[in-house]
Amino acid sequence: HDVAHQHMRRYTRKELIQKLHKAGFEIHYCSYFFFLLFPPVLIARTFGRLFSKKETDDLKHTNRLIDKCLQKILSLETSLMPHVSFPFGVSLIAVAQHTPDQ
Repeated sequence: HDVAHQHMRRYTRKELIQKLHKAGFEIHYCSYFFFLLFPPVLIARTFGRLFSKKETDDLKHTNRLIDKCLQKILSLETSLMPHVSFPFGVSLIAVAQHTPDQ
């Protein structure tokens, strides 16, 4: 999956916060996202590894019904994000502000 999407690095929440602090950023919010989709993504990736699925297979388009369902799930998650920091998920998001040296 990472190869197909050309991801260069993976971080835990703790690692991302540490790197941002070290670079002079003040963290306003940090959370995992795609929290609600984590179980199906985990299952799909596990089956993909077990059955030697090509890394590019998940780049193919899905049908409109699946897209609509995913859109609803992500919309719900997005509405929750200002109120909660998810403990795990597929990806990370951080809102940070660079603090000039004093």
